[in-house]
Amino acid sequence: MTIPTHTELVHHFTEDFTSLQDAVLARMNGICASGTAAALEHSSLAGPSAIAFAHADVLARGDVRRAELSAQPAERLRPLREHARKVRRARSQADAVCKEQRARRVADLSMPVEKLKRRVVRAAYPEPYAQALRNEFRDRGLPEGTPQAPDSDFTRWAWNKKRQARNCGRAGISGA
Repeated sequence: MTIPTHTELVHHFTEDFTSLQDAVLARMNGICASGTAAALEHSSLAGPSAIAFAHADVLARGDVRRAELSAQPAERLRPLREHARKVRRARSQADAVCKEQRARRVADLSMPVEKLKRRVVRAAYPEPYAQALRNEFRDRGLPEGTPQAPDSDFTRWAWNKKRQARNCGRAGISGA
């Protein structure tokens, strides 16, 4: 039997939920192979690992509840409750890692933040915003009285307007 590579394990875990859940529970219990543990650290498995822990948490809570309802002796309930607590802690840690990665991804996307900043400034300071917009039009060589630019893609809009103005000028020169 060949030992799968790190990439193969990550791919396998993304395809097979049961094996992913078995692997995260084995890592939680400290009986996971080092290659499997390294594969589970891959950033693409943060979300699926959190989901696997959530599923394991539901199963563990169900086991505890069934044992409570069937009037099991306390010796039988104690290990089930301990396992459920352990899974809950691991789930919290996996959720924290997933949340941190999500926050990092959102922080990398600066464009929506820029749009939001522009909207806030426009709403809070309408006159200075309009003056800055007129100055920007003038700096880009656009004629005075240009209709308002769409906020979503101001740069592309301004560039197209400038290019159209240049092309009109060239057409007039070549047509003469």
